Amino acid sequence: MEARRLLVKAMDLDPQYARAYMELSWAHLQSWQFGWSTDPGSLERARELAERAIALDDTLVAGHSLLGQIYLGKKEHNFIPAHAYLAVVLAEMGREKEAREAWAKASQLSPGVSLAGIRERLPYRRPADLDRFLTAANRAGLH
Repeated sequence: MEARRLLVKAMDLDPQYARAYMELSWAHLQSWQFGWSTDPGSLERARELAERAIALDDTLVAGHSLLGQIYLGKKEHNFIPAHAYLAVVLAEMGREKEAREAWAKASQLSPGVSLAGIRERLPYRRPADLDRFLTAANRAGLH
């Protein structure tokens, strides 16, 4: 509880500090996951905070991962990055038919996604990692 209080204080001091929103979201998610909280709104609060963190800084990879876990907990399986990453992983494994099916689902949820758009938005630090991702995405059906 002290950590939550300090995170809220950090957000009050700097409302643009994305990491504080992300960490507070993580605290709410873990409280829900491990049954520490009986508040039925804890998972929804985690979602709101994670979305705010990503809105402030969409390069927070952990924020995107966190949001995926929240959607999984809420049983909302229409989280576009989850389908896209599944497609890439399946393509990397040589399971291209399944990869194309997963990519088709991602494309339904977000028409107009392109390799060029992904290249601009993904926060990979090493160019080789981005190239590997894009090559697998292309094998999964992204053009």
